[in-house]
Formats: sequence, C-alpha cells, structure tokens
Amino acid sequence: MRANLLAGPISERLEVVDLSVGGAKLLLNAGLEGYSAGSVLRLRVETPRSEPVELDAELRYLSKAYGICGLRFKNSSEEARRAIRVAVADLMERGSLA
Repeated sequence: MRANLLAGPISERLEVVDLSVGGAKLLLNAGLEGYSAGSVLRLRVETPRSEPVELDAELRYLSKAYGICGLRFKNSSEEARRAIRVAVADLMERGSLA
C-alpha cells in the first residue's frame, strides 16, 4: 500500500509499515514534522487492487525514539473503507505485515 500526505499543493510520500482496517503505522519523515498527536491528516491511499482514495486520519502518537507514528482512519467514505479492507485481506492472505 502507498500513502501520500496531502498538504495543499504538496504531496509527501509516507512509508506504511503496518496496516489495519482502522489505521496504520508509518515511519516518521520530514513531511510529518510540525504535526502532533490529535492532528488530522489528509491522505491519498493507493492499494494494489483499487483506485486511489482520499481519507482523513488522526495522528494518534509519534515516537521519535522508534521513528514511527500511528494513525487512526476517520470519516472515510465507503469506497476508502472497502479499499483498505481488501488491502488488509490481501496482506493477511499472503502472511505479510505491510
């Protein structure tokens, strides 16, 4: 799965390291600087078997010590929820983490 942070006209590629139907864990990068827990991020998500979808995600935590952050998907369209469910099912079928 690919995810891009949408911040106005700029898009920043994010590295997804874990995915569930309710959220994702990402590696921290420069695009996430300036955000804090509770911030709502707009993402464009691309999964192998779906068209790209946009959704909001709440930044739940940041761990600079481990270089990761956690997101909770929120207010997602049915299309976005379906794309995430299919991607998670595909990962589970393959036995992969992300």
